[in-house]
This record gives sequence, structure tokens and C-alpha cells, in this order.
Amino acid sequence: MANPTPTSSPGREPQLGTQRPDLETLKSDAGDALGEIKDTAETVGNEIGDQVRNLADQAKSQLSEATDQARNVASGQKDKLAEQVETVAEAIGTAADELETKNGAASQYVRMIADQTEKFSTTIRNNDVDALLGMANDFGRRQPVAFLGMAAMLGFAASRFLVATANRPAPNDAVDMPTTTDASRTPKMPSPDYQAGGL
Repeated sequence: MANPTPTSSPGREPQLGTQRPDLETLKSDAGDALGEIKDTAETVGNEIGDQVRNLADQAKSQLSEATDQARNVASGQKDKLAEQVETVAEAIGTAADELETKNGAASQYVRMIADQTEKFSTTIRNNDVDALLGMANDFGRRQPVAFLGMAAMLGFAASRFLVATANRPAPNDAVDMPTTTDASRTPKMPSPDYQAGGL
């Protein structure tokens, strides 16, 4: 059998024994490829969405735990603050009692301050941290100047307190001072020759 020889005509390329795929086959293959790409993209999108949701859930969980821990710490500090404010109220009440015997008019004002301080202590003790923050927020909106003034005053008091407690030596760090007046422990004065610049 003889090999087919390509035939060519002027202006045409030689045809080898291959047939061109028809248009319907190309459309079908392209549709299949496009379907696979869409399926893959959808799968990847779903996986990414799941990972993002998992990360968001983990972040919410960690934020919730941190918020709970902060609330617990703040609640403990709130109780300590209430005790301190109550102590201040008692001290102011004692001062009002002492002033009552000396100056009746001044004692009334001091008594009012003691009563307000006691109410403030009760408010701190009986409300949770969120309610106290809400009250402070409301007060700040209604009386912004007074709120800023009080915040500055509290900040100043807190900084003074921190400075005072930081400079206070611990009981174990106290320097042992000699209790005897032993002459051997008394520092000696430099000789007159040393004071005059000589040895």
C-alpha cells in the first residue's frame, strides 16, 4: 500500500491525515474544564471560609477569656476600692464628730461629705464593673468638665501614691543603725593637715 502524499494547492498548507475537532467538541471540553475550575474554586472558597470562621471563633473565645479575666481582676480591685473609700468616709465622719463640739456649722458640711463618701462606697460595692463603667460614662457625658477634673485629680492622687509606695523601703531592707555610742564606731574627723590640703 502506498503512503498518502500530502497534496497542496497554491495558497494552502498541506493537509496531513489529521482531522480538526469539531466546534461542539471544543465547546464541550471547554465547558468541562470551566466546570472543574468552578468546582475547585468553590471547594477552595469553602475551605478558606471554614478556616476564617474557625479563626474568628478562636479569637472570640480568647477575647472572651481575656475579658472574663480582666473583669475578675477589676472586680477584686473594685472591692478593695470600696473598702478604702469606706475607710475614708469613716475618717471624715470622725472628723465631723470632733468638729461638732467646736464648730457646729463646719461639722454639718463635713458630715455631708462623709455621707456622700459612704454612699459612693456603697455604690461601688453593690454594682458590678460594667455598671460602674456605665455610670462613669453617663456622668462624663452629662458633666464633661467635672469628669475631666475628677479624672485629673484621681490620676494625680494615684501617681503620688505610686511614687510614695515605690520610695518606701521594705521592712527587710531597713538599714541597721548602731544603737550604742561606742567611740570606736564614731567617724573620725580628718586631721588638720588633710583639711589644709596636705597629707
